[in-house]
Amino acid sequence: MNDPSAPAGAFAGESIGGSGFATPGIVSAQDVSGYMDAAETLASGNAGKLASGLSCDPALQGDAMCAKQFVEGFGRRAYRRRLTPAEVADLLQVFTEAGALPGNVTFTDKLQLLVRAILQSPQFLYHWELGLSAPHVTNGAIRLTPYEVASRLSYFLWSSMPDEELLGAAEANRLGTPSSLAAEVTRMLQDPKARDTVTSFHSQWLRLDNVLRITKDPTTYPLFNDALRRDMKAENAAFVNHVLLDSDAKLATLLGATFSFVNEPLAKLYGVAGVTGTGLRKVALDASERAGILTQTALLSTTANAYEASLILRGQLLREQFLCQPLAPPPAVVPPLPALAPGQSLRERSKAHMTNASCKVCHELIDPIGYGFGNYDAIGAYRTTEAGKAIDASGSISGLDGSDQSFNGPAELAALLSNSNQVKNCIAKQWFRFAFRRAELPEDAPSLSSAFDAFEKADYDIRTLLSALAQSPSFSYRSLAPGELSQ
Repeated sequence: MNDPSAPAGAFAGESIGGSGFATPGIVSAQDVSGYMDAAETLASGNAGKLASGLSCDPALQGDAMCAKQFVEGFGRRAYRRRLTPAEVADLLQVFTEAGALPGNVTFTDKLQLLVRAILQSPQFLYHWELGLSAPHVTNGAIRLTPYEVASRLSYFLWSSMPDEELLGAAEANRLGTPSSLAAEVTRMLQDPKARDTVTSFHSQWLRLDNVLRITKDPTTYPLFNDALRRDMKAENAAFVNHVLLDSDAKLATLLGATFSFVNEPLAKLYGVAGVTGTGLRKVALDASERAGILTQTALLSTTANAYEASLILRGQLLREQFLCQPLAPPPAVVPPLPALAPGQSLRERSKAHMTNASCKVCHELIDPIGYGFGNYDAIGAYRTTEAGKAIDASGSISGLDGSDQSFNGPAELAALLSNSNQVKNCIAKQWFRFAFRRAELPEDAPSLSSAFDAFEKADYDIRTLLSALAQSPSFSYRSLAPGELSQ
């Protein structure tokens, strides 16, 4: 309908599921009410425009014929597939019954009720993967219909419904081979809609939306305000989209690039001269101070509290999100760390974790990683001293690719992560979880393996990884529900 009102913005957000990414949850009565209100608002505001856009003239060809044309056309977009004859008949019944309402009911009035019905139907609201005929079963899995594959692909890469070209490919049964899926991925990643998806993945993966909610002590951090929060988020979006969609898409660039996109307030924070205005622009950063997404201000600000940086949160983020090693929750009763003594650094204070047996198990996995971020304060500004002492940014990662690895500062850390098979595998899993909105299962192992092989052969080009995931068996098949074929 090309309606700019975006009513979905008022709906409750999706919850973070076991995959670590937004996952559709149970629909509540409040959700249903919101869907109804949105459907009624959209229908009342757009029915006239939709009626005028029909190639059929009710005055010449009759209401019934024009309603049928509308149901088959608009319904195909809304349901993301051709409607069955029974579905067409049911919707035309709504149109017919609307004509029996009191008063002078026009064609547009009846069309308005029809739009309301379509926009509240389960076929529109949910991603149905039930097929329309006898299922094609292979090794205990059901092959998705071409329309279902098209929807999976569209919501993976665009977070939105298929466009006309993708629906046409499904109709012509052109989504059944790896090469056809690869061609669609290439096309879709060139569309501007892919940028929102790339932004969403990184925001969820690195928990960057928190930057819009965190607070900082205004006395300690006078630069931090609402505008800077938004700039930090925008910087990350501009950077990840440039790397993945406009540049080489390499994991090494994502983790180790010595450039970013800043405006005047961000340039002040980064210590970059010559940048004015509010628009973001690409600038070179000091390679001894910055390394890709690891040292961007949004990530550093969200892994800190209102007063000081958190070596713990930074180490935990790396361990969980880059190594795919979730940590156990802390003990029920944890003794607080002592307050910073005069002349004491965060690193020195954190060593108290290692003297407590209940804390040591987890903190020896995360604190030494966090030491490498000691040069950054709670809003990501670079510093060389803390409490009057030179900062020691040496750190280590235990168990990285089967051994303990040492590094000094973010550039060396970025190089370690970029070269780690463990990290590369974790990145592949994170994109799998985002694409499928669920955690991987044992039966997904062949799909993950084939996707990782393609990722590796392409020198860890993330665009190739996305294409390989779309070509994998898990993408075009779904598991049988218990007792499904016996019903």
